[in-house]
Amino acid sequence: MDQTLLNGAPVPQEYSVEALETMLQSPVMQEFCLAVNALLNVKDDKTFDLLKPFLTHKDKYRRLYVFKKIFYHPRGREIFNVLIEALSSEDSYFVNAALSIISTLKIRVPEQLLIEAVNRTFSDRYPDSLHALSMLEANENNFNYLISLFLKSETCGNSELLAEILFDKYAAQKSEILFNLFSSGKYAKIKLLAIQLGNRYGFDISQFLKDNDGHVRKLAKKATSPLSFLLDFVPRYQVLFSTDRTSAILVNPNKEDHLYIDYDEEDFSPYSLTFSYYHVHLTSKKDAKNFIEQVTSEQRFAIQFLQNGAWAFSGDLPKEDVENLCYERLNNNFGVIMRTALVECADTFKIRSWSGSGDVDGSFCKKDNKILLNLEKCNSEKMQ
Repeated sequence: MDQTLLNGAPVPQEYSVEALETMLQSPVMQEFCLAVNALLNVKDDKTFDLLKPFLTHKDKYRRLYVFKKIFYHPRGREIFNVLIEALSSEDSYFVNAALSIISTLKIRVPEQLLIEAVNRTFSDRYPDSLHALSMLEANENNFNYLISLFLKSETCGNSELLAEILFDKYAAQKSEILFNLFSSGKYAKIKLLAIQLGNRYGFDISQFLKDNDGHVRKLAKKATSPLSFLLDFVPRYQVLFSTDRTSAILVNPNKEDHLYIDYDEEDFSPYSLTFSYYHVHLTSKKDAKNFIEQVTSEQRFAIQFLQNGAWAFSGDLPKEDVENLCYERLNNNFGVIMRTALVECADTFKIRSWSGSGDVDGSFCKKDNKILLNLEKCNSEKMQ
C-alpha cells in the first residue's frame, strides 16, 4: 500500500521524479524520507535506480531507511543478495530490519542463516523480528528450536509471538504437547491458545474456569459444553469440536467414516449421533456415550438398504447379527419395521463398521423359494 503520510507530513506524490531526486540530497532526514516514500509510490525503473545507491551510502541511517523500503519496489527481489548480507551483519538494526522484511514479504532464505540471525538478535527490544520464524518449514528440528526459544523467553511479547507461531504451524501435529505447554504459561494470551487447542482437539479445559484472568475464564466457560464427555475418548481418538462446542466429530483413524455428534438443548432428545448410514437421537449423555462405545468397539454396525440403487432406509445391526448374517435375521429386524417382507422394499444393502474390516455390500436373490444373500467384502477406505 502506498504511504501518503510520514510522521504527520504528507508524502509529496505530486512532485516530479526530478524534484524528488533533488530532495534525496537534502541534509534534513525528514525530507529525505519523504522523497524515498514518494519515489517508491511511482514504482518504475528510474525510481529503483535512484534509490539503490543509497544501500551503500556513508550515512548509516539513510542506508538503513532505504534498506527497509526498497524491497517493496517491484524490482526489490533483484537485490536479494543485499538482504542475505544484512542477515549476517554485525549491526542489529540491519539484522532486525532484514528479518522484518522476510516476514512481511514472505521471502524464503536459507533456514540456517535465518536461525543464526534470530539467535544473534533475540532480545526483548525487537520481538517483531521473531515473525520471520514463521517462514521456517514445519518439521521436528524447527519445532524443537521454536520450543527452546519459547522456554527461554522472559517477556510477554516474545512469549506470545512464539506461541502464536507454534500454534499456527504445529497445532494439528503437536496439539497435546502445545496444550500442556501453553496451559502452564503465565500470560493470558497463551492460555487462550491452550483453550483453543483444547476446544479443537478435545483436551480438558476445566482448569481454566477458575483462572485469575477474566478473559481466560470467559473463553473457558464458552468452550465447555454438554459434549465434554467426549474428552473420555481422548487420546484413543481425536475429537474436533465446533467453535460453540455444540457439535463434534470423533475422528475415525481407519477411514473417512467418522462419528458426528450434535447437541440441541431445546430438543427432547438433545443428543444426535450419526455414524455412516445410521442416525439416532438420544436423551442422555450416558446413552450417547454408550452408543459411541458400541460403534467404536464394533458391537454395533450401520446398515443401509437400497431399492433400484436409491436409498430406501437405514438402521443398525448388533454384532451377533453381523456374524450370523442371513436374510431371516435382517427380515426380523427390518421387515417388521417396514410392515412387509424386506425383499419387497429393498434389493441391496451396505454394512459399515468402525474399523472397515466388517464392511460388506450385499444383495438379495431368490433360489428354491428361499431368499439368499450375495455378499462382497469392501476394501475401499472411503465408502459411499
